[in-house]
Amino acid sequence: MNDDDRQKLTLWRYAILGPLVSVRLEHGDLRELFTEAATKHYEHPLRSELVQVSARTIETWYYRYHSVGLAGLAPQPRKDRGQPRELEPELVSLIIRAKREKPRRSIRRIIKILERARKAKPGELSRSTVHRILARTGISRRPTRTPKSERRSFILEHAGDLWVGDVKHGPRVIHDQRVRKSYSINIIDCATRFIVASRICLSECAVAHEGVLKEALRTYGRPRVYYVDRGAAYKSNSLGQICADLGIHRLLTFPGDPEPKGVIERWQQTWGAEFLDELPDHPLALADLQSKHWAWLAREYHAREHETTERAPLEHMLAEVANGQLRELPRDLNLDRVFWHRAKRKVRKNGTVRFGGQLLEVQAELVGKQVELRWDPNEPEQRPQVWVDGSFVCDTVELDLLANASRKRRVLQVEVAPPIEPTGLDPLGDLEREHYGASQGERR
Repeated sequence: MNDDDRQKLTLWRYAILGPLVSVRLEHGDLRELFTEAATKHYEHPLRSELVQVSARTIETWYYRYHSVGLAGLAPQPRKDRGQPRELEPELVSLIIRAKREKPRRSIRRIIKILERARKAKPGELSRSTVHRILARTGISRRPTRTPKSERRSFILEHAGDLWVGDVKHGPRVIHDQRVRKSYSINIIDCATRFIVASRICLSECAVAHEGVLKEALRTYGRPRVYYVDRGAAYKSNSLGQICADLGIHRLLTFPGDPEPKGVIERWQQTWGAEFLDELPDHPLALADLQSKHWAWLAREYHAREHETTERAPLEHMLAEVANGQLRELPRDLNLDRVFWHRAKRKVRKNGTVRFGGQLLEVQAELVGKQVELRWDPNEPEQRPQVWVDGSFVCDTVELDLLANASRKRRVLQVEVAPPIEPTGLDPLGDLEREHYGASQGERR
């Protein structure tokens, strides 16, 4: 790697750290930001492709930067540069046998197993080296996993009995004069095969998924079951709370077994063949792609007879609506507030709570109490509200240290403890009598 490429990688890593390099944060806040940064895709400066970076790698870069500055983000040259890297025949044979012994072992796992068994030195094996060895013998691919349980095709009786949600990577799009990665987030009704909500998004984070779900709920009411995989967005506490508040059973796939979501995966295959494959080679504007997507959904997919139900999804769904099969939302429900995110905080002695890397003030009467912060994740500039036991208490305000220096302090109403009947115990007196009584005995 030449110096120019090394500089590009250094600045690219610095850009990924973003606000982390200039803000003082607590450890818990840092871990949240590391995890959030790891969900995004970044265009690699040398390979011209979108990549993801693990939270642990971002954390390593962060502490290297704070330790030695920008130089800590520079790629380190290989320690064995200029030295032969040919592996011993015994080690090559062991790699091949380890793969054949358990064909579903990943390259990373094989490396860890050999290092732990001290058959290879730490850092001696790279993923590319092991991959080349396995590829030469034709065993680099994992075999297809046999289902852990039998599969049965099924259909539900009524709309709303079961919704299935999933995300599929879409094409690159142009947004704000930049080329971005896109994601197609979709929810299908299992009984009618009707897509109750579908949107092309620039992120697959929890907020994006929840926005699509809210759109479906506004139009088609509440499903009885919402079936999703174990992706971070679907396992999030926020989605769990939303489903609980609305009386929806969120059902997650079994670990390592996402295949039962076949109903939406089959739809995604159709979408890929009939929509993605027909797109031009050059990126479209996000709005243009979304417009074409909705047109295909309305004029093609929803309008033709489905081979499983033998009815057109739109006609089927409209019949269910006419028959009153949908579970409508309560009329007095504020759906937007149901989708607010929540976090527990303990109010500090100075009447503040930490949120988003900064201190916010709350009512002084809440000092020492556990409160719940609620906020709209789609309004990052809006400060959270304070709730206690399910009731709104107050808004948070930005901490103003200068104003607090001259602000008159109020006398807080402190709860007076009820009178207690004296016990008559005198522990210090007992100690005193015991001590001096023992001293007098020694003098005698």
